[in-house]
Amino acid sequence: MKRFIPFVLLFLCIFYVLPFIIHQAVILLILTPILLLISAIFFGGFFGFSILLALLCFICALPLILTSGAIFFVYIIAYFAVTIIGNLLGLLFKSNKSKE
Repeated sequence: MKRFIPFVLLFLCIFYVLPFIIHQAVILLILTPILLLISAIFFGGFFGFSILLALLCFICALPLILTSGAIFFVYIIAYFAVTIIGNLLGLLFKSNKSKE
């Protein structure tokens, strides 16, 4: 369970600190999935695939519905999917690394 703590902290920073740094919504909507994808690739590369990472991303983003409205739920589902895809890509990198 300890391996998830840095990634949960990263998710919280992406969802709650990054909007205070970047004030343009378009850049934020592009940068957030990219950061989630990169972090999920790192997790998958080091620890393998875990659906719990995507669930933690989903749970960390849920309070955004209160501030941004119910339409943000679509973005949260997209973030969930991006995290799963990144985790699977990281798993591919891990399997390639172990074969060498």
